[in-house]
Amino acid sequence: MVKIETHPVGGDNLGYLISDKGQCTIVDPGMDPSRILDRMDKEGLELEYIILTHHHSDHTASLPEVRRRAGGRTAASRYCAERLGGANMILIDGDVLELNDTTMEIIHTPGHTPGSICLLVDGKDLFTGDTLFIDDCGRCDLPGGSLEDMFRSMRRIRSLPDGIMVRPGHDYGSRVADTLGNQKRANPCLLAGSLEELSRI
Repeated sequence: MVKIETHPVGGDNLGYLISDKGQCTIVDPGMDPSRILDRMDKEGLELEYIILTHHHSDHTASLPEVRRRAGGRTAASRYCAERLGGANMILIDGDVLELNDTTMEIIHTPGHTPGSICLLVDGKDLFTGDTLFIDDCGRCDLPGGSLEDMFRSMRRIRSLPDGIMVRPGHDYGSRVADTLGNQKRANPCLLAGSLEELSRI
């Protein structure tokens, strides 16, 4: 049975440890992976994947340390991998990774960066990086950002089932996680009916 843990990984960044039957995945190790690595050691977990939602340093700076201490295969979009000097696995939309009985589906959600992805685990938990926050979405004014792409990504996320739990890359909102159904009703970025409306948020 899959187990999901949320850990602070520097500043207000959130990293995640997904485990199933002794194997695990780290999503966005951030700048300080010590709590995740300590947890892995305590539980005797073997690292299979390090999945990066995008290349920004606040999500990826500790990647060399994680690889040195725990191994694992780095998995990222091509855009992300090119900016980090490579990855073991290039992820594209629709890819599905397996962690024992757990499935992890890749959803390409550009906007914050061209290579941003979300990770849907067992159809129940959506790790959104800097694409979707609680009550907000990622900024689009950094290099490679696109408001048009973000609007399309918001539409795509909105099409997913309400019961999915949104697990963002930063602790910016009133809570660290929320159901997508609640966010569809409360998050102005998901409620925006047009590109112009999103641009005013």
